[in-house]
Amino acid sequence: MTEENIFTINMSPLRLWTHLADFKAFALWHPNYVFGDQVELNTAIPLHYALFRGRYWIRAEAGINDFDKPDRLGWTVGVGGVPVYWETYSIQVNGTETEVRHVVEYRGVFGFIMSLTLRRALRHRIKNQDVAFVCFLKKQMRSSTSGSNRQRRRAQVAQYSRKDG
Repeated sequence: MTEENIFTINMSPLRLWTHLADFKAFALWHPNYVFGDQVELNTAIPLHYALFRGRYWIRAEAGINDFDKPDRLGWTVGVGGVPVYWETYSIQVNGTETEVRHVVEYRGVFGFIMSLTLRRALRHRIKNQDVAFVCFLKKQMRSSTSGSNRQRRRAQVAQYSRKDG
């Protein structure tokens, strides 16, 4: 069973990929994942995964298998050494915006069970994750551009001090 969601954002692909590859920041926007500290290509990474709206957490392992900066980022999540699903983010420039294709694929027996029972819930979960990621990116864009530079602050201080004196 494969589910995908496509969204666009006005951000450079490299900057978007950098935020996506910051696995420690996943807890700030992703409702289901908490990655471990060490994130390296082709190594098992500890992952805590929330089920049933965060009421039950399972321990899993994620393996980064697609780490192509700034075009793709993907990993496989397994429980007990058995791969359960594959998740991939593909990034492409589309005019002035960046298009992100988020694909989650369940394979094998578990994928068959998911396709019969939870297809609608999975589609809803993927869209919620992507909306949360876009909100996180917009917040990061606002916070990085909201502060004025040193010269502008000095000019403002000098301007206000001339008005007072």
